[in-house]
Amino acid sequence: MSPRIGRWWLLPLGLAVILAAELLLRGFADFRIDAAGGVLRREDGGVEFMRRRYQVDGVDMWEYRTDRPRPPHLRGDVRIVGIGDSIMMPFRLHWKEGFFHLLLEELRRANPKLSYDGVNLAEGGHNLLQDKIMLREQGLAYKPTLVLLQVWQDDDTPYKFIGNDLYIMPYLEVMRRRQMRRGVSRLLQRSYIYTAIELRRLRDCGSSYPPLISMAKQVREIHGLCRRTGAGLVVILFPTLDRPFAIQVDPPGYNEIKELAARLAIPVIDMREQFRGVDYRKIRLDTIHYNAQGHRRIADVLFRELRRFGIPSTRRRPPEN
Repeated sequence: MSPRIGRWWLLPLGLAVILAAELLLRGFADFRIDAAGGVLRREDGGVEFMRRRYQVDGVDMWEYRTDRPRPPHLRGDVRIVGIGDSIMMPFRLHWKEGFFHLLLEELRRANPKLSYDGVNLAEGGHNLLQDKIMLREQGLAYKPTLVLLQVWQDDDTPYKFIGNDLYIMPYLEVMRRRQMRRGVSRLLQRSYIYTAIELRRLRDCGSSYPPLISMAKQVREIHGLCRRTGAGLVVILFPTLDRPFAIQVDPPGYNEIKELAARLAIPVIDMREQFRGVDYRKIRLDTIHYNAQGHRRIADVLFRELRRFGIPSTRRRPPEN
C-alpha cells in the first residue's frame, strides 16, 4: 500500500474518533446542550430525596421528603411563614435543630401572653423566583402575620428538570455571548467536545455569569404579595462559609436588595454583619450550611433583631385593595 493511499484512512479514522468522543461525552458529561443550543450544567440536587416534582407557570418546583410538619393551617396570634432554601430547611439536621423552629421557641418563651405558630416552607435549592411562587401558592394560605425570607447568593440561578436529572444554567448567557462574538457555527455550538473545552476555559478564568433571575425584582414582588395580604416581610441575607466574615463583600444581588429594602422600608438582617466576629469554621457543616451551633446562633440573632424592629406582633396592616 502506498503512503498516499494510506493517508486517506486518517480522515475517516479521525471522524470516527471525534464521533465516538461526542457520543461518550453526551452520555457522561456534567452538562447538556438543549434544543436551542443553550448549555445546562447537571446538578446532583439530591433528586432521590424529592417526594414531589411539579411545575407552576413553567417553573420547575419540588418538595423534599422531610420530617418537618406542614399543618393545614396556623392558629396562633402571630403566624410566621418561612420561605427559603436548604439553609432554612435545614440541611442534614432534624427540623427542631433548625433556626426557624428555635426562633419560634424563643418567641414563645419571651412572650407567653401571645401564641406563636409557624410553618417552614423552605426547600433545598429553591431560588428567589421559586420562593415567590411558594409564598403565592402555599404560604399566603396560612394568612401569615410575618414572612421570613431567607436569601443566599445563588438565588439568581434558575433550575430545570430533564428526565430524572436537575440542571442549572450558570453559563448559558456567557456561552451565547461568546459564540455570537466569535461567529461560532451552529455545528460547533452543538458539539460536546467544543462545549467542554469552552466550559473549562470559563471555569479556569473564573468568568462570572450574568444573573438570570433578578434578586431585587423577586424581593419587590414578594413584598407586594405580603402588602396585599397585610403580612410583614423580613429579609435575611446569608454569607458563604468558606472564609472569615470580616473579609467578605456583598455580591451585587445583595446590594440591590439592600437598596430596594431602604426604599420600601423592608427590614433586612445581614448575617455576615451579625457574625463578623464569629469563627465561621465552628458553625458550619460545609461552605453553605450551618451546624446545630450555627442554627442556634442564627435563631438568637433573629430573635434580637426582630425585637429591635418591633416585630412580630398581632398588629397587621390591612390588605391592599
